[in-house]
Amino acid sequence: MNRINALARILTAEGQPAVGQVVRLEAFELAGGWKAIGEGKADADGQVRISAEPAGQGHVYAPALRLVEPGDPAARILAEGGGVTFQTVRGRVIVVTPRPTPAPSIQSLTVDFGEIERLEETAHARRAADGSAAAGHTVAGQPRRGEVSAAMMVRAIGAVNPKALGGVADRTRAVALGEAARKSLLGDAVAATPAARVEAPVVTERFNAELLQFISRETALRADLRAKVIEAEEAQVKAVGLERNIADIAARLAATERERAAAAAEAATLRAAAAQEAPVQAIAASIGTEAEAANQALAGSGANWRIGRLQVTLRGTLSGAGTRITLPDAATVRRPGAIGALQDVTFDLLPERRPAAPATGTKVPDVRGMTESAARRALAGAGFALSAATRPGWTGDGFSIGQAIQQAPAAGAEAQPGESIVVVFAAP
Repeated sequence: MNRINALARILTAEGQPAVGQVVRLEAFELAGGWKAIGEGKADADGQVRISAEPAGQGHVYAPALRLVEPGDPAARILAEGGGVTFQTVRGRVIVVTPRPTPAPSIQSLTVDFGEIERLEETAHARRAADGSAAAGHTVAGQPRRGEVSAAMMVRAIGAVNPKALGGVADRTRAVALGEAARKSLLGDAVAATPAARVEAPVVTERFNAELLQFISRETALRADLRAKVIEAEEAQVKAVGLERNIADIAARLAATERERAAAAAEAATLRAAAAQEAPVQAIAASIGTEAEAANQALAGSGANWRIGRLQVTLRGTLSGAGTRITLPDAATVRRPGAIGALQDVTFDLLPERRPAAPATGTKVPDVRGMTESAARRALAGAGFALSAATRPGWTGDGFSIGQAIQQAPAAGAEAQPGESIVVVFAAP
């Protein structure tokens, strides 16, 4: 045998080409065990082609070939055995003179490992038939099957919902759970009878379809949940805005209520004042004062007009020989016959004052030495008022406790009638 050819297609657990995956072709030598006889790398389609020439004389090989990938500490087995074909190609004459010399025949052995699925993190140690572990042998690949593997199912479910595996942390156990679920779906009859094995692909297709539907529903539910979350966030923002608006409206209502209460209190005060008797002369004087103040404001603003003669008519109930009047409220005026029962008082106002003649002062009497009651009578008789003050601890000048010792203005000074005279009395 002159040449050994090996063919394989390496795929990931998701069914994608394992581009760039390096593999070695090994043959079992009777004297030294497994020996590497060739190496290759997967192309863009996952295809690997290895062509090797076995060692020459002295090397005896068993009919065993395998594909491995580098591993630490030992190689990882991808596949063992495969479809084997053997071909012999007869040599042709390559030298004509002096006589024809036939070329040696070429014997080639081709082994096709088929499509291999790399187990990646689900690789496991190979065990012997008696259950003991075969040291240094790690199974990292398996023939690709036309059904959903446990690893693919676990990855698909885990990609959509990481919590769907029920918190299983050990991926090997997760794969076992997925395989158990698949077997439960397929049923024990798959391995029992040939008819059941024939129906297995149909059941597998149904399982695949249901898995895709589950993933689709999961995706739709996630999208719907996200939309609901966004809707809830928008509703919360609107609620905060509404709460602020409600608080603002409540503050404005409280301010309005305070203004209404103040207006009601003012109206009540006005009604109470209107219901009381008022001197006609005081009302006229108040109106005249306001008119005079208005004329002063006009003069200050540079206006060329003033308020002249005013005629005011008061309608109400007179008393005190016509010197006092009670003004009715709006409800009284609206009552039938009320107007005829009211009386009118009319007076003219001239707000512009004429210069008054200088007032003649009155001499202030001397009240020193008098008691407070005597000083008060003396000042009142002269047209003045008393404003009393005390000076504690006063002694001297012949005055006793309780007598007036000082006054301002002094005795004999002139003052306007009605002014207050300050008198200081001696105190203990």
